[in-house]
Amino acid sequence: LQDGMPEEGLGSCSEPTHAFGPERGRDIFLAVGHFQFHVHSAIVRLTLNGKVFDSLIEQAYANEPIRVVKLVDDDAEAWQVLLTWIYKVAEFGDLARDCAWDVNHALIVVPLVHKYEGGRARSSLCKALTANTSEAREIRTPEVADMLVSHRLETITESWFSDGSWACYKNLVNFLSYESDSDTYDVV
Repeated sequence: LQDGMPEEGLGSCSEPTHAFGPERGRDIFLAVGHFQFHVHSAIVRLTLNGKVFDSLIEQAYANEPIRVVKLVDDDAEAWQVLLTWIYKVAEFGDLARDCAWDVNHALIVVPLVHKYEGGRARSSLCKALTANTSEAREIRTPEVADMLVSHRLETITESWFSDGSWACYKNLVNFLSYESDSDTYDVV
């Protein structure tokens, strides 16, 4: 977010409410920080299909006619990124090129995908975070590994260590010694 507004390309949030869902149907408002996201619960539930999000929907409909749910511990930028992805998938399907995660966006949404049981997003997140690209290799740090493991995505870090072109001696020593000033890793 820049000056309280989302980055370009993530959708406009010039008004306090950003409409992601259709004009009618089971609409709810997710209040995150100073932002409200107008979403269609049925579309969001295609990705966030756990008990926590179901409880939020029930809470929203208990607040008729307003249907606002306050998400005090969540990050507005992460919701913006996740909702943009959810609606792209709803429109184009999982295989659409536009639905691939940017590595940095994938990292931002990991806590939400874990918290709200976003099973449909997990596999594409794993694919983005284990890709054999320079961008994906740069995130291979102990801090990111700790965050991924704490959100039950240890398969990603396991994949890093099984990548023979990355898991050379120097890279493993840098990783294990927490040398965060070493921004580059050798490729063998």
